[in-house]
Amino acid sequence: KLRRTFVDTSGKFKVDAVAVEISGDSISMFRMTNNKKLVIPLSKLCSDDKVWIKENAVKIKLYGPRIAEWLEKKQ
Repeated sequence: KLRRTFVDTSGKFKVDAVAVEISGDSISMFRMTNNKKLVIPLSKLCSDDKVWIKENAVKIKLYGPRIAEWLEKKQ
């Protein structure tokens, strides 16, 4: 499962999204409410999200591109 509610370091910004790619110091995700692609610096995410990303990096790399392609077609 690559869908998660991501939270920023302040705890004020939350987004229900699917992680699709990790690239350097950022993560790409699709917001579930409108299928918009977001690219967020890892430094802006809370520590729990950073741990989750590390634990799911292989899944994101394997399945993220296919999920992204499917979500882009839905737009």
